[in-house]
Amino acid sequence: MTKQQWIVVAILALGVVCVYCLGGALVVQNFNPQPTQIAKPAEPTHVTLPTNIPEPTLTSSPTLTLLPPTITLTPMPADTPTLVLVQTVIPTVTRSPTVKLPTLSQTSTPSPVTQKPGRVTSQVSRVIDGDTIQVLIAGKTYTVRYIGIDTPETVAPGKPIEWMGAEASEANKSLVGGKSVDLEKDVSETDKYGRLLRYVFVGNVFVNAELVRKGYAKVSTYPPDVKNQSLFLQAQQEARTAGRGLWGIAPVLVSPPTQIPAPRAQPTIAPSRSGNCDSAYPDVCIPRYPPDLDCPEIPYENFRVLPPDPHRFDADKDGIGCEK
Repeated sequence: MTKQQWIVVAILALGVVCVYCLGGALVVQNFNPQPTQIAKPAEPTHVTLPTNIPEPTLTSSPTLTLLPPTITLTPMPADTPTLVLVQTVIPTVTRSPTVKLPTLSQTSTPSPVTQKPGRVTSQVSRVIDGDTIQVLIAGKTYTVRYIGIDTPETVAPGKPIEWMGAEASEANKSLVGGKSVDLEKDVSETDKYGRLLRYVFVGNVFVNAELVRKGYAKVSTYPPDVKNQSLFLQAQQEARTAGRGLWGIAPVLVSPPTQIPAPRAQPTIAPSRSGNCDSAYPDVCIPRYPPDLDCPEIPYENFRVLPPDPHRFDADKDGIGCEK
């Protein structure tokens, strides 16, 4: 109940007590009781009535009896006490473990800084070709082979420079040359040549995938290092659809015509001459005239001819018969 309601109830209760006391006084006055001594109540809220009051003698005079009024308090909906729950939040302070970072002296070698989980930052010192670089990690040089891609060869021993090889090397140099890169491992640490197998990032650029997307590299994945295979295949499909780089029209290499040297005239070995050989052809054995013979009918060419040349083998009269 509110404060005002409590005040009203107290006033009503006080009125009841006053009416009760007034009614008792009137009854005593009418019946003329002997004065008695009223015992002092033990508590303020209880009244002890005298027990030795004599029975009143009824007379013909009317008696006024006042009964104390009955007060019924009906609680209103507003009188219903409202229970308000107040939640007190006590903050709990959780102590995190303190990690003490090592202090590097001026003579110590700095360790590679890890930018993201699983990535190590390094400095590119050399671009070897389209898919291989050299980096510095903690002052040591490592050769890094890009995972999942393959670019045309330019420095393979015993192999010519392949088409788009020089372009792939230049594209790789423009992406990472002299820059700070993040290296991320898949499963394998190195390949059979001892090169680090890594995914390479420059800022937000995924270098492996970018070379494939621009058509400078093809997808070439080997288990277990296949984490980004689907991404590489998607980039390759984009390059192929757009006809970029390796997926464009390859130039047709036209070789210059090969000049076949004219055969040199080989000296004809004179066969052993018999008595039927014509003396006009001293280096070969040609039967005497008749019958008349032509060059296609004899097995000799470019042989010496002397007059009178009965078979007319030396048509231009230069002393050589059946010239080719």
